[in-house]
Amino acid sequence: MDIKKYEKLMKEALNPKNLPKKRAKLFSKLYYDYVKEKGNDKEWDKFRTKLRRKNMNKLTDIQKKKFGLTKKEIKKASLEIKNKLSIKKNFFPVHSFYKTSFALINKLGKIGNKILDIGYGEYPLIVNLLNKKRFTAFGIEPYPKEFDNIKSFKGTLNKFPKKLEQKYNIILANIVYSINYSHSFPKKFKWELKNKRKLIKKLRFLIKPKGYLILIDDLGTIFLKKELKKYFKILLFEKDCHSKITLLQKRM
Repeated sequence: MDIKKYEKLMKEALNPKNLPKKRAKLFSKLYYDYVKEKGNDKEWDKFRTKLRRKNMNKLTDIQKKKFGLTKKEIKKASLEIKNKLSIKKNFFPVHSFYKTSFALINKLGKIGNKILDIGYGEYPLIVNLLNKKRFTAFGIEPYPKEFDNIKSFKGTLNKFPKKLEQKYNIILANIVYSINYSHSFPKKFKWELKNKRKLIKKLRFLIKPKGYLILIDDLGTIFLKKELKKYFKILLFEKDCHSKITLLQKRM
């Protein structure tokens, strides 16, 4: 196996200076070349994780002090998710990304804060858990198996439920506006990929002044840094902290 070839592909796929579409193509090539050479993808997750670690965009010391998550904080969030939820159906493996965002909400959020979880999955498990923790949480999902039209709704930012037209302290999107995920399912993300500016403006409109937008991605976000910079203060952009984080704050 030509490991240098794969390392080069991963490095370019993770490079935020490349356009999202190019990054998606590079990552797809990396995957299919690996499968062609190996004959299967049984060890793929382990292999891609190893490649990512060599090209991590780590937090600076200042960023670590303000927004960094310690192993202890991640472990606490992980245990809380496992212990307080009746984990079922297809919730995992998204747990590996939710533990990061959950830990970040624990760090940035305050009791009573309004939180919106975009793309909560088939079941609004994290929405329910956040409400148990005395946050005021809501969630939307385009293909839910469970929603109550009170705290959880069927919808997208393009087809946004009227009941949720309010201001939020934190908006969370886990593996929703991700380069890999959105380009793997282009039909499902047709509007989002064609209307990124409208999407960013809608997100900004829904967030309170000094409120946060958390994007948790596996490869990188569909938004360019310069696109986000027009509407948000960028605290973190595609930084690796147990998963890839983009953290934004609405300006006053």
